[in-house]
Amino acid sequence: MEVFLLSCKVLITKYIPEEGLEKLKRYCDVIMPKKNEKFTDDYIMEKAPEIDAIIVVRYKVTADFINKAKKLKMISMYAVGYDNVDLKAANANGIVVTNIPNAVTEATAELAFALMLTLSRRIIEADRFVRFENDKNWHPFLLISNELYLKKLGIIGFGRIGQAVAKRALAFGMEVYYYDTALDENSEVELDVKYLPFNRILEEMDYITLHVPYVPSTQHLIDSKELSSMKKESFIINASRGKVINQEALIYALKNDIIKGAALDVYEKEPNVPDGLKKLNNVVLTPHIGTTTIETRTRMAKEAANRIIEFIEGKQISNIVNSDN
Repeated sequence: MEVFLLSCKVLITKYIPEEGLEKLKRYCDVIMPKKNEKFTDDYIMEKAPEIDAIIVVRYKVTADFINKAKKLKMISMYAVGYDNVDLKAANANGIVVTNIPNAVTEATAELAFALMLTLSRRIIEADRFVRFENDKNWHPFLLISNELYLKKLGIIGFGRIGQAVAKRALAFGMEVYYYDTALDENSEVELDVKYLPFNRILEEMDYITLHVPYVPSTQHLIDSKELSSMKKESFIINASRGKVINQEALIYALKNDIIKGAALDVYEKEPNVPDGLKKLNNVVLTPHIGTTTIETRTRMAKEAANRIIEFIEGKQISNIVNSDN
């Protein structure tokens, strides 16, 4: 495997915490926009031929970019997901693509659980009521909601984040079940959770959270058929990838009381959110902030930089997502 020269150049597509880049800057010339500024797509394309590596922060790495970046050896994702990279083009050009799954676990799990609480206890509606609608009639059934205690939670995708959500749910007294493509018997014992087939998760759970990657097999994993098989009083929470749920099918299900509610941090065509979702009261919407904490953003910067440093130092590279390299 070819190792970078010490004069390497790294482009970072958006500003990330500089505390995580100190070691990388000792090796490389780092090109990054200043805080509260951004690079245009044209500027990024202009820089493509000059760079040895890129840290990708919410930017689509196309085949055109890869073919123009003749010196590019590594694409380091500032994320877990990598569906915004043309892997076929990366493989064809011998470019290593990495991600940072370990850095984002706790923050994403916290947000998924926060969304579940917010949805279940109608926090957004309650806040709006106090601010804008307060009629002073605070009766016993005002904004009546649901407890999480003793409810059944189904976790679809039982990797690091799914398991972190399970720990939080168990602390709230929920019954926790999971579905994944493989059984995890060790976690079942350690966490006191039970495996159920996909159809039973849909049919029996009060709450469902999604923690799967976006790959062709998870495109619209939750569609009209799946939503129709859920309990009428159930809730679904998605803090994974937007394309895992068919958004139009979800809007129909929410409008027609097929399920009780949903909470979303991700969307099919980000940053665009359909008006059909925004007009509904039984959905909580956040702008893809699953990893947006100071601690996690700094950790992500360090981890994304470390992938490049491993390459420079000739070490085994962690978290390669394109196995051909």
